[in-house]
Amino acid sequence: MMIKFNKELKSNRGSNEPTIIFRKLKRINDNNRFQGHINKKGIDLILTLTSSDNFTVQVLFSDEHSIIGLKPCEHASKTPIYFGATELFKELNLVIGKHYSLTINSDIATIDSDEHK
Repeated sequence: MMIKFNKELKSNRGSNEPTIIFRKLKRINDNNRFQGHINKKGIDLILTLTSSDNFTVQVLFSDEHSIIGLKPCEHASKTPIYFGATELFKELNLVIGKHYSLTINSDIATIDSDEHK
């Protein structure tokens, strides 16, 4: 018996650009939890800021503007793809499931939390 396929799944969710996407995690003790995900192109972009193949990211933000910074810090056992974002959701206007463009600004990778407006 020969199986024929006549359709292909097409998704607009992926991105070929360096991006970060946020998702909601399972609630714990009635507290919402959120996680950020850096895509492969985003990791490649952050790698341009460090001399190490393995690093962790320090997530920086301010209550004075909407920019979120990701600064690579060396001496990690592996490169992070996910990071905790619960505090970001408490302080900034982020949207779950939206791809935020990741760019280099001096020596830090940045996204704009108000980019979805």
